[in-house]
Amino acid sequence: LADITAKEFLELRGKQRSRYELLVDFLSEMLSVPPDGVNIFSLMDVRERMLDVRFAVHGGPSFLQPEKMHGYLAAHKQKLQSFLQVSVFQVRVDECTSSECSSAGGCSNTLNVRDTPTVVDCGTMSLVSVTVESTAVCSCPGREQSHQSCTTYPRNPCFNGGICVDTQHGYRCQCPAQFEGPECQQNKHSFHGNGYAWFPPMTPCFDSHVSLEFITDVADGLLLYSGPLAQLQTWDHEDFMAMELIDGTPTLKINHGSGTLVLQLPGNINVADRRWHRLDVRSNSKEVRFTLDRCSGAPVKEMEGLGSWLTTEDHSTCEVTGVTPNTDRHLNMSQVLQLGGVNEDIPYIYPQLQHKHFTGCIRNLVVDSKLYDLGSPADSQSSSPGCLTTDSSCVNMGYPSCGHRGRCHGEWGSFSCQCVAGYTGHQCEEEAREFSFDGHSHVHYQLASPLPARRTWIQVLVRTRKHSSVIIHLVSREQTEYLRLEIFQGLLCIFYNLGDGNYNLTLPSYRLDNGEWHEVFFDRHDNELTLRLDGGGGQREVTGTWSRSREIIIDPTAVMLGNTFPSGINKSFQGCMRDARLNGRYMPLDSQPRDGVSQVSMQGLSAGCSSDSCKRNQCNPPFTCVDLWRVHECRCPPGHMIRVNGTRKFCVYTLCATRPCHRGTCVAQSPSKFTCHCPEGYRGRHCETALAVYREDVGLSFSSLFAICICFMALLALLLGIFLYTRWRSYKGLKEGVYHVSAHHDGWEDIRENVLNYDEEGGGEEDQNAYDMAELQKSLQPSPAQSVQYCRSRALHHPPPSHHHHLLHQATAATPSAQSLDPLSRTSSSTTLPPSAASTSSTTTTSLRRDVPPTRPPAQGQARPPQLARRSLSFSSQDLARYLCEIIRDADQHPDSGPFDSLQVFSTEGGGSPAGSLSSFSSAGLDVGSSGDGAGEAVREETLGEWGPRFEKLRALYERAEASDL
Repeated sequence: LADITAKEFLELRGKQRSRYELLVDFLSEMLSVPPDGVNIFSLMDVRERMLDVRFAVHGGPSFLQPEKMHGYLAAHKQKLQSFLQVSVFQVRVDECTSSECSSAGGCSNTLNVRDTPTVVDCGTMSLVSVTVESTAVCSCPGREQSHQSCTTYPRNPCFNGGICVDTQHGYRCQCPAQFEGPECQQNKHSFHGNGYAWFPPMTPCFDSHVSLEFITDVADGLLLYSGPLAQLQTWDHEDFMAMELIDGTPTLKINHGSGTLVLQLPGNINVADRRWHRLDVRSNSKEVRFTLDRCSGAPVKEMEGLGSWLTTEDHSTCEVTGVTPNTDRHLNMSQVLQLGGVNEDIPYIYPQLQHKHFTGCIRNLVVDSKLYDLGSPADSQSSSPGCLTTDSSCVNMGYPSCGHRGRCHGEWGSFSCQCVAGYTGHQCEEEAREFSFDGHSHVHYQLASPLPARRTWIQVLVRTRKHSSVIIHLVSREQTEYLRLEIFQGLLCIFYNLGDGNYNLTLPSYRLDNGEWHEVFFDRHDNELTLRLDGGGGQREVTGTWSRSREIIIDPTAVMLGNTFPSGINKSFQGCMRDARLNGRYMPLDSQPRDGVSQVSMQGLSAGCSSDSCKRNQCNPPFTCVDLWRVHECRCPPGHMIRVNGTRKFCVYTLCATRPCHRGTCVAQSPSKFTCHCPEGYRGRHCETALAVYREDVGLSFSSLFAICICFMALLALLLGIFLYTRWRSYKGLKEGVYHVSAHHDGWEDIRENVLNYDEEGGGEEDQNAYDMAELQKSLQPSPAQSVQYCRSRALHHPPPSHHHHLLHQATAATPSAQSLDPLSRTSSSTTLPPSAASTSSTTTTSLRRDVPPTRPPAQGQARPPQLARRSLSFSSQDLARYLCEIIRDADQHPDSGPFDSLQVFSTEGGGSPAGSLSSFSSAGLDVGSSGDGAGEAVREETLGEWGPRFEKLRALYERAEASDL
């Protein structure tokens, strides 16, 4: 803030509230957080009437990231000035704008927090302010980043759950396989066409290099924008950089503060082809170079061994250069970096841009060797970590396609695997074996196919204590051009000649001869060479483009590991190696050929990487020997420290022996003094206080999302199966006649009686389809349930009435004569013989008993009883038991109901039957009604003749019996 002091910021202005309270209210409303979530913790007067205000905002489960707060404040700067009635000089304090660092590589800001607070007192209100000083440092923050021990950082320097491990030369990060950056950065982010993602501002070096990769099938979009978020005043500088796709052609717009430069690649280029593409922006003062895919497809012609003056190349289709207008030479960008689109909810309309969103994925955003973590944006919309388009190929049935130790490089519909350093195998499940080089050793290889002339990359794990030795040596057929990767005076170095002279590139800050395992990586694209140590980044990475030649044709029969070609003993490697790769091909250290690489000769190698220093060197008590891999050191026991008295060393007891640091590391400064180095999340003199550590949301990888989706679909399938099974059981119950009658009367209207199918033994007739269902259906009427006992007592004490008052139609009672004529009435039919029935009426046809209701017409003068009308009863009028009894009684007394079934057992002829056997018809069975004069036989014979053709055999038996009597 300009033209104000800390006291004026706190004090009340008459009846108006203080600017302190106004700022709290403004931030609360703008960021949609409660006022008590805004904490202004520092007010510092700097220079003359300039005030630095620092604050933190707690929203939801954690504090908001500063990029989000700075972005929204910059977008509403004019509104903030009107609200506070004070001039806002800067949003996000940047001391580089007033510093002179033109002779250095760049400029960055550092914050120093003092232990002594600053008290601001205005009389009516006071604030104990944290003392913070911001200073400008003339250096390139990306390339000059150093790696200290893990305990020197207030937070874990490893992102996304990486484990920080201390080494002799700073920390390293042990990362999950899906995070590929040296600090476990998430290197991919997806955008869905109408969103954006905010990340920390770019602070490029003066000689800067910005690169990113993308994949899309949409021709128009905005890849990156870093610039103003509000309308600028006339005195403000408009520094910005934007990368756009216009009709499938990449376009760069850059402004150093004094004019905009537009660089567009040729219009015949279309990158919306569902393939990964890379864009590089190199800026050296005012000159800017914009390159697509490193010009890997550009034609290059060289005459081998004759120098660069015979080299011809055409970059017109992949590279465009230009110079920014006017005098400003560098980018000064302090605003938030917007990736994949811009936030259109703020008032700014972005007049510099033609497109404002992107559909696709962006990965590997690197600014001066610093890889951005794209997993946790400060603010985002319609975007997500990872790349859903390509990561789907990297998961197979919920399991990583490349295993847990492999890195999957997904394409649009395909993928490739690359194991992390130290692992091999189809699923990267095998740990690479270690081999020891004795100092007079080498491995000579022969390649089955040649290497590309414009691309070479080498990866190997080494462990050594030798100051100078060769790691790998590649030469051309004439041996005039070469690439030799070696350890030179303890540093990683590449010596090379691409045809135009001898050059070298050295990584100066970190040594390899310290006995630790190191991951060495060398990469060459044309004449651009890069060295990386232990993942690279900061001072662990260096890039150079000294040579003008771009090609080297390597002799596939002259690849030497651990020595020069031809082999010598002066630079032979001594130490251990494992997992050596050349352009992705594994170089076997045993005798087994692999990936088209076979051994020609091998000398001085042995399996393993052991050390026996303590066996060959003994320490005098109380010192103990510690093996530091082929070097030993005599140390005091734990809790002691070494004291030197002249030439004599001895151990002294210290308080660290009592283990006073609960969760930290005790460092003895004297026998009575010590300090505790606390791990992340703990503070205090003895590391006894646990802190609520803010952890960034690492998001979900595609494999986790896929597994969650699979579980969710399985749950849906399970619920659907339970639902279908329940419905099937219900349908089966209805089909088998099992009803669960609802107590609600509306559910009884559709319930009908049923005929059950009995397929078991004793189940009755085979024909189960001849029933007339209309005759069997009888409507149930709703009635409240009471006791069935009432029904029984009612049936015993009250005979059925002749008519009911609640019937709409009464049935006429059947006469006894009519009932007696019914052959299916409930009377014993065993004593009534067909002759007597036939003699009753000559016109009546004898009806045989069937399993179907009779179809005879009703007797003359008898009306068929109509169906009972449906009763309209309420719950309070009748009880259910009485109603069911009446229905049962009506069914039992129905005039058309058949006789009860009875079981007839015929074990032997005539046995168990009251009618006797047919043979008895000639004796007692047919003597009834006969006379002595033979009239009975005549009547019997005449009667049998009237019975029809079915009784011809019975009549013939009587005739034979009479003949025998004669």
